[in-house]
Amino acid sequence: LLRAKDADKGAGAKYEAIWLEDKLVKGQLWIPTKTNGVIVRARIVADAPATAGKPVPAALEKSIETIDRELTGLATIWETDYDR
Repeated sequence: LLRAKDADKGAGAKYEAIWLEDKLVKGQLWIPTKTNGVIVRARIVADAPATAGKPVPAALEKSIETIDRELTGLATIWETDYDR
């Protein structure tokens, strides 16, 4: 769950997940809207090095951090433009 910047002003919840699947780092953002129960979804996918049985490589950690930053940025933009 991402912290809403303006939670006290009625901004809605945003949910984020980042995971490894099929040699990819996948990040997804879910934003429930205020009307009709519609959920806006954004996904970012990047190649990931194999990690089975190995420590997490620095490049993979950087990919995860970058995806997290981008999804948080998208959530912030949505909040600014639509959660008023």
